[in-house]
Amino acid sequence: MSATLLLLYPGCVSYEVLLAAELLHPIHQVEVVTPDGQDHIATGGVRMRATRALGEVDPTAYAFVLVPGGDPGDLLENDAASAPLRRLHDDGATLGAICAGPLLLALAGLLKGRRFTHGYGEAHREFLEPFWRGAVFVPDLVVGDGRIVTAQPQAHVDFGIELASRAGAFRDDEEREYRRRFYKGAVSHDERVARWRAGTPAVRPVT
Repeated sequence: MSATLLLLYPGCVSYEVLLAAELLHPIHQVEVVTPDGQDHIATGGVRMRATRALGEVDPTAYAFVLVPGGDPGDLLENDAASAPLRRLHDDGATLGAICAGPLLLALAGLLKGRRFTHGYGEAHREFLEPFWRGAVFVPDLVVGDGRIVTAQPQAHVDFGIELASRAGAFRDDEEREYRRRFYKGAVSHDERVARWRAGTPAVRPVT
C-alpha cells in the first residue's frame, strides 16, 4: 500500500482534509478520486484533478483514505461509496472522516461497535439516528478506534496531525506537538527560525 485516497464528492468541503493530505503526501502520495472520475470543483471554485472513479480503485493500493464533510446527500442516495469503502478498510487502509464524512462510514456499516464523532448538530438527530445505531458517539474533537479516525469540523488540524502521526510523518512527539502548534498559529517566527537554524524539523521560515 503506497497511496492516500482523497475522496471528493459534490457538496464536500475539501479544506477539512487538505492539511491531512499535505502531511501524508511525502509518505503516501495523494490521489484524488471522485464518484464518477471527473475533476472536482471545490466550494471555493478550485478545480482538483481526479485520478479515477471511486468504483475503479484497487483497494490494495491505499494506506489511507480521507473523507471530507459537507453535504454527502448524493452519495447517500445512490450508496455509491459503501462498497469501495468497505473494500478499502478490509484490505488494510486507515479511514479518516471528518464533519459529515463519518455518515458515509456509517452507511457502509463500518462504525458498528466503534467509538466515533461527527459534526452534525441537534437538529439532525432524528434523521441520523438510524445511521448511528450500533455505534458509540464520543463528544471529542478527534476519535480513533482501530483503523478508523473521525473528527469534528473545527478539529481539522488535530485530524491531520493524528493521521500523519499514524503514518510515521513525525520524528518524535516533540515534532508532532510543534507541528500542531504551528498549524494552530501558536508558534512565533523566532521559534521557527531557531528550529530551522538548529536543524530541527520545522516549517521553513522566511528570514
